[in-house]
Amino acid sequence: MGESKLVYGYQEFVDAEFKIDWILDGLLAQGGFGLITGFPGTGKTQLAIAAGAHLALGEKKFLKWSNVASGGKKVLFLSLEMSAAPLNLFMGTIGKGYDDKNSLNRNFLVAPLGLPIHLDDPQGQVFLDQIMNEHMPDVLIIDSLQKISSKELTDEQAVKNLIHYLSVVRAKYSCAMLMIHHNRKKPNDGQKKGVELSDIYGSTYITTDVDFALSLKVVEGDLLQVDTLKNRLGPTIDPFKIERNPDNLSFTTDLGHIFEQFAKDQDIEI
Repeated sequence: MGESKLVYGYQEFVDAEFKIDWILDGLLAQGGFGLITGFPGTGKTQLAIAAGAHLALGEKKFLKWSNVASGGKKVLFLSLEMSAAPLNLFMGTIGKGYDDKNSLNRNFLVAPLGLPIHLDDPQGQVFLDQIMNEHMPDVLIIDSLQKISSKELTDEQAVKNLIHYLSVVRAKYSCAMLMIHHNRKKPNDGQKKGVELSDIYGSTYITTDVDFALSLKVVEGDLLQVDTLKNRLGPTIDPFKIERNPDNLSFTTDLGHIFEQFAKDQDIEI
């Protein structure tokens, strides 16, 4: 991009080049902000860790999105929900799905705090500054949004201030941010229906500021559905199914064997 200006002529601005530095093409940009949300027990944390591992290893693709960033990205996973012991068991299972343990160890950093860190409080902000300055991650994953706020996420002004602070952090450290969150509680019949952006719990300032929001829903067993509730910078894609491997908690969009089994059960030739 050439020299930036404060004010442009219309066509001058259209003709200027402003390049988006994609990490996951069409979804997550450097400095971007995304949500993984859903009801309890849908695998939100597992999917976020899988995304982090893919980025740390420089895997070619994560679900529907190509990893266009060069090499492995440094990822920091800030675990405020799970403490060290349960997270150790969790990540040990996930780690079985990756062969390059050295690169994963070098590029995927884990802070298993298991306690809230209120980033709307000066003390919490000092802590985050210290850890960011020390490790300088390209991608910061936080589990979860609820754990970084000292106030209810329905408090409009409090959320507005928190979201503004997160944007300052992303700009200061030139990092992308992936936040795990949850949807509003619904009656059982409501959870079976489609999910909309308004179903994400909390103030509208949350969904206004994020670049994308992916919602997870259990279809049956380890078959899940991903709904792209918002994707500000990339193309909108239809809901799609993924399968979770119970042995290593990895995810795949390759569901050919499921259709083959269905055809076999229905005695259909394919």
